[in-house]
Amino acid sequence: MDSKTFSQTIQLIHDACKRTLTIPEQQFVQKAFKSHASSVVSHCELSPEKLHDLVETNHILAMDVVPLFFEQVDDKEYLYGLAKVPVGNTSVELIYHLLTSSSSSIIHNDYDFLHIYISNSIRTCELYEEGPRKDKYVRLVAKFIQSLLEKRIIPINEYLIEIQSFCVGYFRFKGVATLFQLASSEAQKMGFEIDRQQQQQQQQQVAM
Repeated sequence: MDSKTFSQTIQLIHDACKRTLTIPEQQFVQKAFKSHASSVVSHCELSPEKLHDLVETNHILAMDVVPLFFEQVDDKEYLYGLAKVPVGNTSVELIYHLLTSSSSSIIHNDYDFLHIYISNSIRTCELYEEGPRKDKYVRLVAKFIQSLLEKRIIPINEYLIEIQSFCVGYFRFKGVATLFQLASSEAQKMGFEIDRQQQQQQQQQVAM
């Protein structure tokens, strides 16, 4: 990469923290990351806070470059910067993408980060007033947790109480009963006792 192209790339990365890049600009940055990720990351001096801003401002670009970014850094503060991104479809999609596609050891070995993010996701459900937005968000969280369980990304023994509490609180929402059944099944395989009354309620919800 010549010096002019490199400088343009660095400038666009910082611009991406403040404004939505045009499609050609996004493609320019994506190409630079894919071919020179190590150099770009080491010279862009992107702080954890700025990475947070980039994710919020340029979601599509973030899906491509953030996994590459994490393959080059070993500072956990970047992960916790992502944990501060408002929980929603954008951040859930990115976190899931990171967990399933990135080879970064930071992501796969930092269980505290994931626990914080899941807890924040569940707590955010309480902030929505009753209505379509709350319905959509609760379904999103239920599907996210279910996918993590199915792919063995999170151990049920560390999340069972939190998942059960979430399911009991939101059992009337679509998708929550399915999550409860999966969590109960996984827990029973490990010898955990499951509240039969709760289990019957959830089974009735699935049948409805």
